[in-house]
Amino acid sequence: MILNSKIIICAGGNGGNKWNMHLGISKHMIPVHGQPLIHRTQRQFLEKGFTNVYLACSSENRESYLLNGIKYIQSPKCIGHVGENSCVWHYKKHIDYNSTTVITYGDVYYTNEFIDVLSKDPNDKFRIYGRSDKSYLTGNWRQGEPFAIVLTKDSVAKYFKSLKQAMIVLPNLVEKCVACYEDLEKYTYRNFVGIPYEAPGNVVEAEHWYEWNDLTDDIDDPYDWQTRSKLLPHIFLHKLT
Repeated sequence: MILNSKIIICAGGNGGNKWNMHLGISKHMIPVHGQPLIHRTQRQFLEKGFTNVYLACSSENRESYLLNGIKYIQSPKCIGHVGENSCVWHYKKHIDYNSTTVITYGDVYYTNEFIDVLSKDPNDKFRIYGRSDKSYLTGNWRQGEPFAIVLTKDSVAKYFKSLKQAMIVLPNLVEKCVACYEDLEKYTYRNFVGIPYEAPGNVVEAEHWYEWNDLTDDIDDPYDWQTRSKLLPHIFLHKLT
């Protein structure tokens, strides 16, 4: 069952130059529904019945991030390698190779509907839950946005092979202005399913991609936060209650 699978919430970064401690807090602690985003995400998984949830963050953030009932992973240090930009590669030592591991993100606002659908995943194959085109709800124009990566024991070896190939090719694509380092996950997915990277960003296929386009979205920088807080002030609050 997917509810027994290993869930890793990746919150190892602090937003770097993109977020730059906007509002005086890390992007994982921005207030949504009156509570820090990272706390809400953990509660969503617990309340839906997931039993094997891990939060990956730095030791400095462990006390303020981690909730009771959630297991802890100390986030590895980034060493500048392009592969470190992939959460799957970053936490490769924590992947369960004998079962299913689901990679999720600490800077993504998940709707309850998204967590509900994820909890019903058939757990039969590699699958990415994401938005292939721009969001008309949040104003996010980025395409190929992953929200959760389901790695079954039968797919993890192939995914890592695709990731290694992406790590070799991507720097050359960056030099040609075809890609950026943040596209590593998208390139890996396309390599896995046989779609040319140069295809438009909203080209996906049905077997391994679950299309999701609602208020679920990641928050990368102050602009993302400002647009959401203006559009949805009842969700993205300016202070904790």
